[in-house]
Amino acid sequence: MSLNNLAALYEATGEYARALALYERSLAIREKALGPEHNDVARSLNDLAGIYQEMGEYEKALLLFQRGVAIREKALGPEHPDLGRILNHLAEVYRKLRQYAKAQPVYARALAIFEKTLGPEHPHVAAALHNYASLYHDMGEYASALPLYERSHAILEKALGPEHPDVATSLNNIAGVYLVTGQYEKALQLAQRSLLIGSGRAVPEVVWRAQERLSAVYGAQKRRSAAIFWGKQAVNTLQGLRARLTALERELQRSYLTDKRGAYARLADHLIEEGRLPEAQQVMAMLKEEEFFDFIRRDARGDPRTTQAAYTAQEESWARRYREIGNRLAAIGTELETLRRKARQGLTGAEQERRTALEGDLRVARQAFDRFLGELMKEIAQADARRALEIGERNLTNLRALQGTLASLGHGAVAVHYLMGEEKLRILLTTPAVQLAREAPVTARELNRGIEQFRRVLQDPRRDPLPLAREMYQVLIAPIAEDLVQAGAQTLMVSLDGTLRYIPLAALHDGKRYLVEAYRLAIFTEAAKDKLKDAPQRQWRFAGLGLTRGIEGFSPLSGVKEELEGIVKHGERGVLPGEVHFDQAFTAGRVRDSLDRAFPVLHIASHFVFRPGTEADSFLLLGDGSRLTLREIKESDFDFRNVDLITLSACETAVGGGRDATGQEIEGLGALAQRQGAKGVIATLWPVADVSTGVMMQSFYAIRETQRGVTKAEALRQAQLQLIRGSHAKAALPQGERGAKRAENARSAAGWMPDPARPYAHPYFWAPFILMGNWL
Repeated sequence: MSLNNLAALYEATGEYARALALYERSLAIREKALGPEHNDVARSLNDLAGIYQEMGEYEKALLLFQRGVAIREKALGPEHPDLGRILNHLAEVYRKLRQYAKAQPVYARALAIFEKTLGPEHPHVAAALHNYASLYHDMGEYASALPLYERSHAILEKALGPEHPDVATSLNNIAGVYLVTGQYEKALQLAQRSLLIGSGRAVPEVVWRAQERLSAVYGAQKRRSAAIFWGKQAVNTLQGLRARLTALERELQRSYLTDKRGAYARLADHLIEEGRLPEAQQVMAMLKEEEFFDFIRRDARGDPRTTQAAYTAQEESWARRYREIGNRLAAIGTELETLRRKARQGLTGAEQERRTALEGDLRVARQAFDRFLGELMKEIAQADARRALEIGERNLTNLRALQGTLASLGHGAVAVHYLMGEEKLRILLTTPAVQLAREAPVTARELNRGIEQFRRVLQDPRRDPLPLAREMYQVLIAPIAEDLVQAGAQTLMVSLDGTLRYIPLAALHDGKRYLVEAYRLAIFTEAAKDKLKDAPQRQWRFAGLGLTRGIEGFSPLSGVKEELEGIVKHGERGVLPGEVHFDQAFTAGRVRDSLDRAFPVLHIASHFVFRPGTEADSFLLLGDGSRLTLREIKESDFDFRNVDLITLSACETAVGGGRDATGQEIEGLGALAQRQGAKGVIATLWPVADVSTGVMMQSFYAIRETQRGVTKAEALRQAQLQLIRGSHAKAALPQGERGAKRAENARSAAGWMPDPARPYAHPYFWAPFILMGNWL
């Protein structure tokens, strides 16, 4: 079998990592043997671009397709069908990028080439028609899309047979038109047939899309139990696919999830509509764990991408029968397809007899599959009629356990989970007594735009933050404001979704006060849930590590020495016993030594660069000039189990550095430290001002040490309030920023002071500090 054929086989079964490696190898061989302008090189470019297209890496695919078009047009002429094929793919990428004006003429040219050179009934014509229809579909012109889909389907079914995966895809897309035009029964019939074909040919990409379509149709009919069942099937099929992607680069893994995240969000949405909040929390947490994995790669053991959406007892019975029938269908279909391919070279008598038997078995299996689908919908309807609300217990974020944790924590603790949907923001509020679902009528696009604008204002102390702070409060807190009051909430444990992780909720404003003036705040992560109730050590000892000198590309931090020496006890000065080490004494060995000696508090004041990428791309700048990467922290013997709190009082998170960043790295850093054993982490959301940071950090430790029974969350809150209210007002010193190459901007930004008595009242100075994990 050739490299390309083997790669195509891997691609069809969702083994994208293997397919990508083989396609790249094939391209390299052809370029070396044939030269960069040969038509076979264009074929390899087309194959490789197709993988990137499947993975959602459309910009990479676009460049490869464009190169392939140029080669084929020069080598084959302007009307060759091979040129039409790559033009068709190029137009698809333009469509995926929503560049419809560019896509339309390329589609038209590809279709014209195919019809002229191959005739109107050729499968390539069907592919061009199908993609052209998808363009109209995306543009909302359904009346134009449907006849093109139907003509394409008729050609495909005639040319490839009624059981081909391309036919299944065609059926599913026609079902999509029927769905948006309200013709639900037609949509169901076609989606079920698509599922049958995909299952029989064991093509998981076809299967999950058909399952998701069924879920969407049942959801539109308000048959939510059926929508949930098929939504779970789609998510679990996707989880199986994602588990195969570990060998791919992190960016490719993220891209693959880009257009599939909606499947998770829609399933959670259906569960919330049904009041099945713990199950919705599980789906939300599963997606977040995957986002964390994409940022910090872990070994395959315990890989959260293998997590499956848990079933209720009734759903488990349905799912088991579905698997049994589907697996039988897939086994027969796979063996039969192997014999069909071999038949081109001829079958032995025994093989022909086996083929005939399998064709009979396949008919029986399809009939059983169809019967099961019908029986399943009847059983779901009967279960709906008699079902009291059932909460799936196995492998779920257990509601009673969470409420028990909240009750044990005390301090008025409640949990708030956010889920950004395409059309609305979902908010789950859990108290020790009840769990409630609320929503805000804001689209993901609107919310993302507001978050980006709010961040810009927060990071510029010359700008008034209150107008946008009030707007964001109305979206994020107002829907649950009365519920918080009735629950007696004092501490909000917040689980943030997507780009919400880029903004500090502390800086939201209700028109009278900031949220931090009303509540303690802590970020709740999955990594921290087992450590939430751990009591802090009675006596804190402090290990401070700081960088004061300038290193190439990074500004000196003149306030760090005063910050750390003001925390550690020296005679009458300072608040915590311990030790501090600066510059050349601040090494990786010193970090490890501090951990080995079990200091409960590890405070690092340096530049910390967060970059979306592998764990090797983000690093702590050490005092000796070396870089301690997250990979080294993870893989070396850095044991954080004895640490109550890690404070990173200087971070450059690199948020906003890429258009497709969605906040994973903010939670990812804390999650990494907590998975390594740390109970709590204080980090920052943007490069922080040097002098004011020292003021606030000293206040934080002093409050924690001198006020009996105060929690970390309350100490941080009080320290922030002191900056807001001017309790610690100092002369407004020129300030550097703790981030690469930002000192000049910081000095100019510090020049505008709305109130000389409160020089650090702007959220720029106090709001970036967030507490993650254990807040006791």
